Amino acid sequence: MKFRAFTLFEVVFVLIIISILGVLAIPKSNQDNLRAAAYQVMSHIRYAQNLAFLDNTFKPNSLQNRQIKWSFVFANTAINTKSCQLNEKNKQTWKYSVYKDLSLNGNLNSRREVAANPSKINKVLSGGWSGISKKDCRLVSSELDIQKKYGVTNVKLLGHCATKQTRSFSFDNGGRPTRIASTTSKTNKPVRLLKNDCKIILSNASSSITILVKKRTGLVCIESKQEKGKCEKRPSQTQE
Repeated sequence: MKFRAFTLFEVVFVLIIISILGVLAIPKSNQDNLRAAAYQVMSHIRYAQNLAFLDNTFKPNSLQNRQIKWSFVFANTAINTKSCQLNEKNKQTWKYSVYKDLSLNGNLNSRREVAANPSKINKVLSGGWSGISKKDCRLVSSELDIQKKYGVTNVKLLGHCATKQTRSFSFDNGGRPTRIASTTSKTNKPVRLLKNDCKIILSNASSSITILVKKRTGLVCIESKQEKGKCEKRPSQTQE
């Protein structure tokens, strides 16, 4: 019996086809990762809103009440200390946290400020924070490092929620989205409700996806690529 070997041309041709198929698959894979990251972020935004609804510490005439609110914050940080090695040295990654600013300095500083992870026992809703202790390091939810988990390389906020200093927003006791509370104001100013929708853009090397947080209601959804400013229709909706 004779066995026919592949010619050089046939081998090269097959390798070219495999390469093309691989390149075509990369964007879809990246997009799927971004969508998975977006779904996770949206679920935790809704959880932060629920925490604000359920918070029974509201005092109508209290200045601190206007400053201490449940907040959602993104940060591009490198956490690598003797007590906690979440990143390689000088390697920054995008993380997020859900917390209540009890210290009134505008940052997450301790375990007592961060929300518990509702889906993981003995874990908190944070990818890590500056100055975290060795004990608290064990409580970090690794999936909230969305760069490591999903390949997100940039996070951008647009709209009234965007500031130069932080990528964050809060919820008042009615679950309405607000700008992050001022930690320097000494006057009892009205809550800074969002004047327009907040857009959270998650990006990687080849694609991006936008999360909408609607003003007034705090409704969270993925923005439609065809109709900017509107929620993407679910498959069941498009079939109707």
